[in-house]
Amino acid sequence: MVKTGQIYSPKKDINIICMTSWSKSFTGGYDRILKKGEKFKISHDPAENATAVYCDPLRYKELHKEMVPIKDRMRFWVYSGYYFCINLSLIENDCDLMVESGEEKEGLINI
Repeated sequence: MVKTGQIYSPKKDINIICMTSWSKSFTGGYDRILKKGEKFKISHDPAENATAVYCDPLRYKELHKEMVPIKDRMRFWVYSGYYFCINLSLIENDCDLMVESGEEKEGLINI
Protein backbone atom coordinates (compact mmCIF):
# COMPACT_ATOMS: atom_id res chain seq x y z
CA MET A 1 0.00 0.00 0.00
CA VAL A 2 1.42 3.36 -1.06
CA LYS A 3 1.59 5.92 1.77
CA THR A 4 3.14 9.22 2.79
CA GLY A 5 6.89 9.22 3.32
CA GLN A 6 7.69 6.04 1.41
CA ILE A 7 10.58 6.25 -1.04
CA TYR A 8 10.45 4.35 -4.32
CA SER A 9 12.76 3.81 -7.26
CA PRO A 10 11.62 2.73 -10.74
CA LYS A 11 12.89 -0.66 -11.95
CA LYS A 12 12.68 0.74 -15.50
CA ASP A 13 11.97 4.10 -17.13
CA ILE A 14 8.37 5.14 -16.36
CA ASN A 15 5.99 7.77 -17.72
CA ILE A 16 5.06 10.50 -15.24
CA ILE A 17 3.56 13.96 -15.22
CA CYS A 18 5.85 16.68 -13.95
CA MET A 19 3.56 19.24 -12.33
CA THR A 20 4.59 22.89 -11.99
CA SER A 21 3.46 25.15 -9.16
CA TRP A 22 2.86 28.86 -9.49
CA SER A 23 2.15 31.71 -7.08
CA LYS A 24 -0.91 32.58 -9.18
CA SER A 25 -3.89 30.25 -9.34
CA PHE A 26 -2.48 28.02 -12.06
CA THR A 27 -0.83 24.62 -12.23
CA GLY A 28 0.90 23.27 -15.31
CA GLY A 29 2.30 19.93 -16.25
CA TYR A 30 4.50 18.08 -18.71
CA ASP A 31 4.67 14.43 -19.72
CA ARG A 32 8.12 13.19 -18.74
CA ILE A 33 10.11 10.00 -18.33
CA LEU A 34 11.47 9.21 -14.87
CA LYS A 35 14.58 7.15 -15.42
CA LYS A 36 15.32 3.82 -13.83
CA GLY A 37 16.97 4.24 -10.44
CA GLU A 38 15.77 7.79 -9.66
CA LYS A 39 14.21 8.01 -6.21
CA PHE A 40 11.01 9.78 -5.26
CA LYS A 41 9.10 10.26 -2.03
CA ILE A 42 5.33 9.98 -1.65
CA SER A 43 4.05 13.44 -0.62
CA HIS A 44 0.60 12.48 0.70
CA ASP A 45 -1.47 9.37 1.19
CA PRO A 46 -3.51 8.70 -1.95
CA ALA A 47 -7.17 9.61 -1.67
CA GLU A 48 -9.68 6.78 -1.65
CA ASN A 49 -10.14 5.46 -5.22
CA ALA A 50 -7.21 7.59 -6.47
CA THR A 51 -5.38 6.42 -9.58
CA ALA A 52 -2.27 8.57 -9.02
CA VAL A 53 -0.35 10.26 -6.22
CA TYR A 54 1.88 13.33 -5.84
CA CYS A 55 5.58 12.70 -5.20
CA ASP A 56 8.76 14.70 -4.68
CA PRO A 57 12.02 13.81 -6.41
CA LEU A 58 14.93 13.18 -4.05
CA ARG A 59 17.33 14.79 -6.55
CA TYR A 60 15.12 17.86 -6.98
CA LYS A 61 17.85 20.33 -7.93
CA GLU A 62 19.67 17.94 -10.28
CA LEU A 63 16.49 17.01 -12.19
CA HIS A 64 15.05 20.53 -12.39
CA LYS A 65 16.46 21.43 -15.84
CA GLU A 66 15.43 18.08 -17.27
CA MET A 67 11.88 18.18 -15.94
CA VAL A 68 10.86 21.84 -16.29
CA PRO A 69 11.37 23.89 -19.47
CA ILE A 70 13.48 27.02 -19.18
CA LYS A 71 10.50 29.19 -20.17
CA ASP A 72 8.85 28.17 -16.89
CA ARG A 73 11.96 28.26 -14.71
CA MET A 74 12.82 31.78 -15.88
CA ARG A 75 9.46 33.12 -14.70
CA PHE A 76 10.89 33.12 -11.17
CA TRP A 77 8.53 35.84 -9.94
CA VAL A 78 5.55 33.43 -10.31
CA TYR A 79 7.10 29.95 -10.69
CA SER A 80 7.17 28.07 -7.36
CA GLY A 81 8.67 24.68 -8.22
CA TYR A 82 7.74 21.22 -9.42
CA TYR A 83 6.62 17.80 -8.25
CA PHE A 84 5.56 14.53 -9.84
CA CYS A 85 2.18 12.92 -10.40
CA ILE A 86 2.69 9.17 -10.75
CA ASN A 87 0.14 6.51 -11.54
CA LEU A 88 -0.36 4.17 -8.57
CA SER A 89 -0.28 1.08 -10.77
CA LEU A 90 3.19 2.12 -12.02
CA ILE A 91 4.42 2.54 -8.45
CA GLU A 92 2.99 -0.81 -7.39
CA ASN A 93 4.16 -2.77 -10.45
CA ASP A 94 7.26 -1.01 -11.80
CA CYS A 95 8.96 0.48 -8.73
CA ASP A 96 10.86 -0.90 -5.76
CA LEU A 97 10.04 0.29 -2.27
CA MET A 98 13.37 1.61 -0.98
CA VAL A 99 12.31 3.11 2.35
CA GLU A 100 9.20 2.49 4.39
CA SER A 101 7.40 5.56 5.74
CA GLY A 102 9.21 7.12 8.69
CA GLU A 103 12.44 5.08 8.50
CA GLU A 104 14.55 8.00 7.32
CA LYS A 105 13.29 10.15 10.20
CA GLU A 106 14.18 7.49 12.74
CA GLY A 107 17.75 7.23 11.46
CA LEU A 108 17.27 3.63 10.35
CA ILE A 109 18.62 4.24 6.87
CA ASN A 110 20.91 6.57 4.98
CA ILE A 111 19.26 7.76 1.78
